[in-house]
Amino acid sequence: MSLFKFGHSLVDKMRQLFKEDLPSHVISGMTAPTDAGLTHTIALGVASVDGYRIALAATGHTYTASRDTYVDLSIIGVLTFVEVANLAAEPATTADSVRFLKVVTDGTAITASDRFKGAGILNSGVVVPLGRMQRTEVSSENASLVTVLTGTTSVTTISLGTVNSGDRILVSAAMLGSKGATAGSVTAEVQKSAGTATIETFNDKAILINFVDSVAISGGFDKNIFGIIKVTGTGTLTLALIGRSGGSDLSVLAGNGQIHAIVLNNG
Repeated sequence: MSLFKFGHSLVDKMRQLFKEDLPSHVISGMTAPTDAGLTHTIALGVASVDGYRIALAATGHTYTASRDTYVDLSIIGVLTFVEVANLAAEPATTADSVRFLKVVTDGTAITASDRFKGAGILNSGVVVPLGRMQRTEVSSENASLVTVLTGTTSVTTISLGTVNSGDRILVSAAMLGSKGATAGSVTAEVQKSAGTATIETFNDKAILINFVDSVAISGGFDKNIFGIIKVTGTGTLTLALIGRSGGSDLSVLAGNGQIHAIVLNNG
């Protein structure tokens, strides 16, 4: 057997193992918005299709009115748009393809455009490396002393760029500070500070919070915040670690206010 043939068969074997152990799925991107008309652009992205890594360029498409359209990506990077009547049964997936998007139109507009169930979530029992789900990871800390006042005080911020509806953001934060000459409550929060995206925490709230009712004179505040943020509307997003200090100020030395976030692809 020649070296070339050996190498070729080894690549094929590895691809087959990926196909069996890691079903076809979206790695990143490949989302698309609703639209007041019948045309939108599918964002660039990457998918694994039967073990092949396929990069998709941003692609515009005009849909037929009053249809449910299922969008499939093949192992050679070809998109297939499979149309059925609204609310009709789902058609079969195109051969050698992954189905990643369902687009719904009425007479004049794209009313829904959702990641197809299963395109970004692998079969039960398959362990997916975080890197395959992760789009962005950002962290920061305060570079200098921050004095937390009675009102809202920003300790440090992180910019997550553009996040997509359905994304999940894993957030952890910590704030360590010393109280002044008057006892009082201290609050640490993670919340949106800028951007066009809309978010939710818990059921329908907009912040992650940790609260201490009363910190003694010259006492210490040392609390962590952990949570999951759901992106409900696509757009840019900046998160802030926010502090509030009742009674007297809270001093947070450089590096003692920290926030870390990982954005996971929707799916």
